[in-house]
Amino acid sequence: MAEVQGSLKASLWERDPVMASQTPISSRMVDWFLYNLPMLKEKVEESVPGATCMVTVVWARTNNTESKIERYAIKRAAVQSLIDVIEKGIKSLHPDQRKIYRLKYRRGFARSDIKKRLYLSSRTIDRRLAEIREALALYLQGVPESDMNEFWRILGND
Repeated sequence: MAEVQGSLKASLWERDPVMASQTPISSRMVDWFLYNLPMLKEKVEESVPGATCMVTVVWARTNNTESKIERYAIKRAAVQSLIDVIEKGIKSLHPDQRKIYRLKYRRGFARSDIKKRLYLSSRTIDRRLAEIREALALYLQGVPESDMNEFWRILGND
């Protein structure tokens, strides 16, 4: 059964030209996004410029046409677009999956604590965590590779 599902996913992957051109999102990357989602939201909020900006007319021709406001807007949009994709993926989860998501990634519960809290078996928890990662990986797969590269570049510079 698992082989059939795996081959079905592979064939769907190969038929879709957008998905075929991108590298698959790993479960570790999805975990990183889920664990660091509050930090990413905070980063967007704190990236609001501290000072107001003035419009200055410069008549001299310069090679540097990029302004600080433009750089700020690009950084904020890159981070915010990934946050929006992740939140959309979380909202699309089944309510049972969302319960496990909240306990695991927001509250930091271990699998054994989730098992005791929700009265589920370890296999069920592992299966649902895999489903969560797979669903969010598909949402992240929809992000253009150029936007993802820009996000990692910005995150590395700050």
